[in-house]
Amino acid sequence: MAVALAGRIARPADILDTIADVDPVTFSPSWSNLTKGTGWTDEGWYLQIGRQVTIQYTITLGTSPSFASTLLMTLPVACITSTLDTAVGSWVYRDDSLTDWPCGTVVLTNASTVRLAGAWNGTAPINTVGQTSSTPASPAVGDKISMCLSYLSAS
Repeated sequence: MAVALAGRIARPADILDTIADVDPVTFSPSWSNLTKGTGWTDEGWYLQIGRQVTIQYTITLGTSPSFASTLLMTLPVACITSTLDTAVGSWVYRDDSLTDWPCGTVVLTNASTVRLAGAWNGTAPINTVGQTSSTPASPAVGDKISMCLSYLSAS
């Protein structure tokens, strides 16, 4: 397949040069069912090439964080709705008081939101490795939620 760049047929090297010039965009999403705590920080970026969106994100919880239910996070770019309830990535909850860290799947909830699924009991991540599945993580200052995901944008 040929791609036109500035009115001419592009060579594969031209296409790769164009993609290499795309810089990631920083973002800080909105969350539902998460009290981040005083002094929380986050670092996130996304990269969109054509309709493909890739996200890497980490939030570090502050003092007195809490979870109310399944965590929901807004996307920086709307996704196509035909992929709802599809796994698009993974998350890990770093709780240094546990020997193993809970992890799970990031799932598209609607065109602008994802939810943390998998080792999430509805109110907190649970550690299913090395402990019983009923051992929930207790959110504390310094705990981190990190994720990587990739999906197709709506346009």
